[in-house]
Amino acid sequence: MRQIDHFISGGTGTSSARFGDIMDPNNGGVQARPTRSAVRA
Repeated sequence: MRQIDHFISGGTGTSSARFGDIMDPNNGGVQARPTRSAVRA
């Protein structure tokens, strides 16, 4: 399974422990996991 990093303003940002799932509708499985950015206060 591949991991997709976000790319904002010329950089990949910090690594995050938060992920989402991108589903493959053909087989119902997860095909990729994009990172989610951390919430800043």
